[in-house]
Amino acid sequence: MARNRFDNLDPEKQEAILQAAGEEFAEKGFGAASINRIILRSGMSKGSVYYYFEDKSDLFATVLERGTQRLMAEVGWPALEVLAADEFWDALLELTHRSVAFVQRDDWWIRIARAFHRFRHDAGGGPALERLQNVGRDWWRAIISRGQALGVIRTDLPFELLVEITMGADDGGDRWMMSHWEEFSPNDLLRIVDARVDLLRDMLDKENEGWER
Repeated sequence: MARNRFDNLDPEKQEAILQAAGEEFAEKGFGAASINRIILRSGMSKGSVYYYFEDKSDLFATVLERGTQRLMAEVGWPALEVLAADEFWDALLELTHRSVAFVQRDDWWIRIARAFHRFRHDAGGGPALERLQNVGRDWWRAIISRGQALGVIRTDLPFELLVEITMGADDGGDRWMMSHWEEFSPNDLLRIVDARVDLLRDMLDKENEGWER
């Protein structure tokens, strides 16, 4: 697999490719991005790029995966197993606040997120798109599983259905925010983020389970 080859590449060369590709995708979007320009930016040969990646969509997916890993490390994503029931939702809200603050410091994240939402409608997405969706799905599976174990997330729906519903709501909110990001002040963004987390909490909270409550 090309991904395994890339993982074994020297870290400095990995970073050169990822930085070059990230800037190209952020500037041009997935469809208009050029492998040749990425090669020039990174200083790598064309043959080496195709040795490490299956195609352009594989490279784009890798840029997003690595970028997400860095964002989570920067904002300090907590170990889910240490969260207690009375701090579960507050921890998710605080994580979201830190994520927004991080993104506000570098508009690369907005540009690459917009490229991702356009990429989802590209015929060339294929397996790379599924790979990215599975990253988000696994993330929500972990959160919902921990919340159910703590007794703070509802259990009246099949687990995977609950994951898909949550992903749909979260993805729709992200897509809308990426489209309107520049329209809001920092305080407006925090207000919207707070309301989005509150909406997810209302939807998922164990206390809201069932009609007779």
